[in-house]
Amino acid sequence: QRWHANAGLGDVNQHIGNYEEAIACFRAALDDQAMLAPENRAGIMLKLGQVWNKRGNLDEAEIWLRQGLAHLQSDEGTAAPFPQIEAQLYSELGWLILRRGDLSSAQTWLEKAANLVVDTEFDGMLPGILNRLGAVYYRQGAWDDATGVVEQALETLERLGDIVGMARPLNNLGILQKNKGDWRDALQSYRRCLEIMERIGDTEGTAIAHTNLGVLYTDVGNWQEAEKHLMVGLKRAQHTANPYDLAQAHKNLGRLYLLQHKWTVSAQQFNTAINFYRESGERGTLDLSTTYYLLGTLHLEQGRTEDAWGCYRSALRILKSTESEMEGRSVEWGRCMQLQGRLTQKNQEYALAEQHFQNSIETFEAAGSLIETARSHYWYALLLFEKQAVAAAQGELAAAMEIFEKLDATADLKLARSAWARAGRDKNPS
Repeated sequence: QRWHANAGLGDVNQHIGNYEEAIACFRAALDDQAMLAPENRAGIMLKLGQVWNKRGNLDEAEIWLRQGLAHLQSDEGTAAPFPQIEAQLYSELGWLILRRGDLSSAQTWLEKAANLVVDTEFDGMLPGILNRLGAVYYRQGAWDDATGVVEQALETLERLGDIVGMARPLNNLGILQKNKGDWRDALQSYRRCLEIMERIGDTEGTAIAHTNLGVLYTDVGNWQEAEKHLMVGLKRAQHTANPYDLAQAHKNLGRLYLLQHKWTVSAQQFNTAINFYRESGERGTLDLSTTYYLLGTLHLEQGRTEDAWGCYRSALRILKSTESEMEGRSVEWGRCMQLQGRLTQKNQEYALAEQHFQNSIETFEAAGSLIETARSHYWYALLLFEKQAVAAAQGELAAAMEIFEKLDATADLKLARSAWARAGRDKNPS
């Protein structure tokens, strides 16, 4: 009875974001582990791995997950007959390793989890595993594969009548839809995700859903709605005290204020985000590079070129150490090239800047990001105008405007139209 009480209290505290209390409850459930069956001990270790992962301590999470697997092994080293627990442990390890950036290992663990439950009585676990595989494919740039497995997960959940289970796949589907340019569909997916998360009281899930809505509204140009959702996301993240979620909230608020030319508050948000990403360890490494890109953009807007170069070098160093296999194929690499183009343009190294912009466009196209492709077309157009290559500049600007209009990216479209108008007036906009 004491074991059931502690395990149940741990589940509740984890669900509502009280992670320290959850850890204490799960540890208490292990106090009588000598009286517990191996599958029960492994189940509690699985829960401890999950909550430490949410808390942002991946090393501690991995220790508990691997201990859980060890408890499922018999004296002969063969797997105990508890495929549902074993599959969950494989799935959690795959998710954890994905957050560290080891895509191939993450895929291997998740595929092992899927193979354990497919066509068994436990195949209700399959949608959650497929959803995580979708995240792996997304990071690999295989967007069609990612969309396919996430949609398969949603179809299975709908067939099973598991509306609650649909929340996280809906969030991932929204991310894929946004990056492919289906912003209206993404908005619907995010809203449905948020509705479910709020209904079930999932604090972490609610924070993520609000943040994603805030990012989308930022791109649309509805800055009032964006700030509302991003601030709610920040408050939810403050409740869970997860450094990664806090970093995400501050980074996205910084980006919103950057677009609004609120330089001081934007810089404060970015610097706070950088500190939280460092605290979050390996999980935040890739997002840290994006934050340096954004901070470099801010410095460039303020005319602080040397500081901007410093941010560019920091972003590049992170990508070379963690994303070398994705060079020329990921959005993060494309942003680095774009910033390098703007910086070399500032130094009047036009031929070099032109090459960087062209490379960034090719990279964004390879990664399938319409909005970032259009933004590089825009910056390339400004370079060509500065070089007096008006016809070529107008071609680049027209390509950018076509995408902005398709996406209804109001803020970006306003900038592009302003550049077009200036070109008509003085043939040399800056």
